[in-house]
Amino acid sequence: MNIQNQLTSDEWKTLVEAPIKAGKAMIFASPSGPIGVVKETIVLLNSVKKVTSTHSKSSFLGTVGKKLHDRLNSAKEIGDTLLTELQSVTAPEETKAMAITASKEVSAILGKVSPTDAMAYKEFIVSTASKVAEAAGEGDVAGTRVGNVSQAEQALLKDLKGALGVSP
Repeated sequence: MNIQNQLTSDEWKTLVEAPIKAGKAMIFASPSGPIGVVKETIVLLNSVKKVTSTHSKSSFLGTVGKKLHDRLNSAKEIGDTLLTELQSVTAPEETKAMAITASKEVSAILGKVSPTDAMAYKEFIVSTASKVAEAAGEGDVAGTRVGNVSQAEQALLKDLKGALGVSP
């Protein structure tokens, strides 16, 4: 059966939006000022653009990338969409909840595809969130951090992995 036909349009929409929600939640997890937000947004954009423009070892991930590209159409639209998304929610708890919910939904959807394809997609989400977290050196409110990743970002990454069913 063709991978396109295995999933509903709502399931594809969830798969396409989940990496953006995870990246957005990571940006809001530990605000790093305007320059940090720009750095993190650029990393998120680059991660999304990479999956939409490169040939993936996983045909499923390639299909997700194509659907993401079709939805966003161009680098400008990706940027405009992300900026709109970033401005639409200001509460870190709300963006985190949305990302965790999307990740849980994704995990359920991925039961319909091969384990290899499911893992490639999960790794894409985790990698995207990790890269965003590492993009701007920051500490949390108490000023504590490990490398460039704050405790809030570490906690979010752990929660995303848990929701996706990926070992910490």
